[in-house]
Amino acid sequence: MKFVSKASNYCITLKPGIPGSILTGALFNPGLHLRFENGFVTINDPEIIEMAKRSKYFNIDFKEYDENEGDVYSKSRKDFEPAHMITEMQNGFPSKTMSTPVKTKLTSETTLMLQEMAKTMAIEMTKELAPKLAADMLKEMLEKKQEQEEEKSKVEEENKKDSDSIKTSDQKNVKK
Repeated sequence: MKFVSKASNYCITLKPGIPGSILTGALFNPGLHLRFENGFVTINDPEIIEMAKRSKYFNIDFKEYDENEGDVYSKSRKDFEPAHMITEMQNGFPSKTMSTPVKTKLTSETTLMLQEMAKTMAIEMTKELAPKLAADMLKEMLEKKQEQEEEKSKVEEENKKDSDSIKTSDQKNVKK
């Protein structure tokens, strides 16, 4: 059975250990612990599964992993590996410091709030920009229409000149 925890490197004591004593001859008993790695632990022993389910931290700090539900703590779980800072040395002096980027994870409430804020901002921006965009589009359409009409009138004038020149040449030919 698989369990999932809130923390990446979670450890729970199911049965406390007993230290050994040389004077009394008592043997050391290591106890029973569950160590979660990257938020998960897999247990095959039914007795240990029952002990884990009877723990007071069950369904609080860790719970049974459900394939349909998935990892419910993935958005809130932090990596157990800390951010590393690397300092380059040149001629015995520190020159450049680099660090691994810190991953920020948002809770589901925060992501929903950000999505709602983005929607309201988009609506406000469209209310402001829509009239400007419409006016610009109309202006462009009118300019294109005027250009087309000017081209059409130029073509008609050229055709008229050509037809006039053809008529005058025909009249000259007829007179001769």
